[in-house]
Amino acid sequence: MYFLKVSIQPHWGYALRVVPLSKSKPALLFPPPTTFIGALAYPLNILLEVPENDGEISSADRYRKMFISVNARINVPVIKYGDLTRVFWYRKEEKVVQSDAVSLEKVYSLSSDGSIDVIYVVDESEAERIVGDLNTLKLAAWGISRIGSKESTVSVESVKLKKASSVDCSVVETDYYFTGYVKLRSGNLISFDVVDFRKSPIGDYVNADKIPLNVPYSTRKQRAEKVRVEVEGMKVLTDGEDVVIV
Repeated sequence: MYFLKVSIQPHWGYALRVVPLSKSKPALLFPPPTTFIGALAYPLNILLEVPENDGEISSADRYRKMFISVNARINVPVIKYGDLTRVFWYRKEEKVVQSDAVSLEKVYSLSSDGSIDVIYVVDESEAERIVGDLNTLKLAAWGISRIGSKESTVSVESVKLKKASSVDCSVVETDYYFTGYVKLRSGNLISFDVVDFRKSPIGDYVNADKIPLNVPYSTRKQRAEKVRVEVEGMKVLTDGEDVVIV
């Protein structure tokens, strides 16, 4: 196993929609694992010269089996705000254009204050089968330019590829988010359901399997904050520097 570690700095924030979409277009407060796989898939497609679309499924789906887990440390302030936006649609029966005003939510962040640190836990045998070389992943990571919508632009500050190993423990401290069910000993977690990319295709979310995403985050400090949790039945991995739960 390897950790592909990417440090990302948002330019202004990001817009990530709750799916399936509704008229109000509510936004996710934190980017889920599928978003980060999609962010890496875009430069990978360019490097490998493959089409961005793969039928009705996102092109990111061809890469998801390379990843054992995707964990992120949200070390930036996040503020959700809804802008009033006019939307138009065409009613074919009446042959008229209609419009309405909706609140289009976005998450704003101070771009110069902190970063979003992502750890892709890579299965090297699957990676070699799908992309041919782990260095291709490292090179592609430098090409990440957005998370979520095309307007959600980011800059990559650093990329590292490090060997990872398992840790035998029942209680662990981490400030990287993780999926699944744990018992919280101390700290603050924000939890919500996301698509489980290990079970469902990326892009087909209507009937997708969901799993809780647990984000160690202090709303008072507006920063990632370490939590202490019991991890019975879950794996803990480290590269000697960071610890993640998978």
